[in-house]
Parts: sequence; C-alpha cells; structure tokens
Amino acid sequence: MISVTDKAKDRITNLRVEEGKSENHNIRVSVKGGGCSGLMYDLGFDDHINAADQVLKTRV
Repeated sequence: MISVTDKAKDRITNLRVEEGKSENHNIRVSVKGGGCSGLMYDLGFDDHINAADQVLKTRV
C-alpha cells in the first residue's frame, strides 16, 4: 500500500500542471535494481498502462 498525505497530493497535482500533463497522466512508481543500497525508486507521470502494471486506485 502507498499512503499519500493531503500536502503531498496537492504537490503532485501542482507538479502535474507545471509539467503540462493532463489528468490522464498518473504517477508511475517503479523499483529498479542497482545503486549502493541495492534498489532505486523512480517516480514520474505516465499516461500509458502496460499489461504488467499493477494499478492502484486512489480513495478520496
């Protein structure tokens, strides 16, 4: 489960607007191997859903 505070939700919304992304762009969270700690986390906006994606819906 991923929890997001109201402040973080507001910041995500503002970033989406600043980057010129539409409401169809969701946050993609990915975990990649590598780095000193063994894992790297990546966050970004994406408007595509791949077959292997795990989609989590928000609760408002």
